[in-house]
Amino acid sequence: MLRSLLGLVRTSASRAGLLHAGLTLLATLAILGTVYVTTAVYERRATEDAISAEVRALGRAGAEGGLPELARQLDLRAATDTTGRALYALLDRSGRTVAGNLVRLEPTVGWHSIAISGGAHEGDRALGFGVVVPGGAFLFVGRHLGQLEELEALMVRAIAIAGGVAILLSILGGALLGRSVQRRATEINQALAAVAEGDLGRRLPARKGGDEFDALATSVNATLARLEAAVAGMHQVTGDIAHDLRTPLSRMRQRLERVAREAGEGSVPVEVVERAIADIDEVLRIFAALLRIAQIESGERRASFAEFDLSAALGDVVEALTPSAEDAGRVLVVEIQPGIRLRGDRELVQQALVNLIENAFRHTLPGAPVRVALTQGGGAIRASVTDRGPGIPEADRERVLRPFVRLDESRSTPGTGLGLALVQAVAELHGATLILADAAPGLRATLRFRPNGQAGASSA
Repeated sequence: MLRSLLGLVRTSASRAGLLHAGLTLLATLAILGTVYVTTAVYERRATEDAISAEVRALGRAGAEGGLPELARQLDLRAATDTTGRALYALLDRSGRTVAGNLVRLEPTVGWHSIAISGGAHEGDRALGFGVVVPGGAFLFVGRHLGQLEELEALMVRAIAIAGGVAILLSILGGALLGRSVQRRATEINQALAAVAEGDLGRRLPARKGGDEFDALATSVNATLARLEAAVAGMHQVTGDIAHDLRTPLSRMRQRLERVAREAGEGSVPVEVVERAIADIDEVLRIFAALLRIAQIESGERRASFAEFDLSAALGDVVEALTPSAEDAGRVLVVEIQPGIRLRGDRELVQQALVNLIENAFRHTLPGAPVRVALTQGGGAIRASVTDRGPGIPEADRERVLRPFVRLDESRSTPGTGLGLALVQAVAELHGATLILADAAPGLRATLRFRPNGQAGASSA
């Protein structure tokens, strides 16, 4: 039992609840204590003011009418007092009481507290002021402190009751706060434990417009969503890699088996060896593309960024690809705005542009134009490649940017599914956006750069 209680106290939720209870209790006691002190001081000061006013009034009466008038005024005031608190005494030179309602009194000048002698208030405390008046007599005016002490005692009892209630409410509020925090923490722990066990679709409960736990849950859920997508993509890539590598490796194995058989017969066709080498080269190209994408995504190439002439770089790409395009019956229509400069990695940007143009060649029939354009305006640089091929369905445009994703599920057409993935990696490295849009017919692929290298908008 003790160990469980100690374990509960060690939790941050319980500590937060205890802290809340302690602060609430201190605040309540401070407020009640201030009220008590303020009220007590006010009542005592009001009593002293009333005594001082009477001393001055009686002093004037004695100065005008002498001791007989002063004695008469004291007796009159004592007889007409309705509060039962007023105390008066007038002592002659010998110390004998000649007027007032106090039987015995030690003459003491100034403010002092006395114990009442005689009467109904025998032994009670009183506060008064004593002064020697002309003629040598001693005047005392005071007030019985019973009501003031009763008020103070009543306030102490009220503070004690309120303090007890505040303690109970503080403990209850602290416990509720601690329980609420503990419940939210438990929900988060349970959800994360489920994720750790492989349930990547699990999400933390979050309310819109809630507290900091809801903001935390929203951030964690966004992270979990990206993690789930990354793992799903990794599974997809793993399957695609296995499929894409299995085909050339299987062909290579078959050809090498043939080489082994024919080598035993003394004749090995050259074309069999060349095809085996071609298959090996295809595998190596796949691995090279994967390594290049990984290097780009790591951001290491960003350190070598420099400003270069993008117009000239694209012109070089077009010039290099034009002969092979003409040999294949392809038509390149080029519109390059001169003098456009960009800060980045010239080699990678050129590779991305090559991939886009070759991708357009691959999906365009001979004789159909492939348009290559480079423009700058509206705070953006746009390099676009437009073909007249079958295009990409809108639902698949985001998916085809992932490695090894190909719309030809049978994977019977040439290609590795890494071309657009590399273009996307280059775009992200440069803070650019790769936009795939319908060219009606065909596809328009646009790299949208910011002139200063910052991320561009997602709209064309």
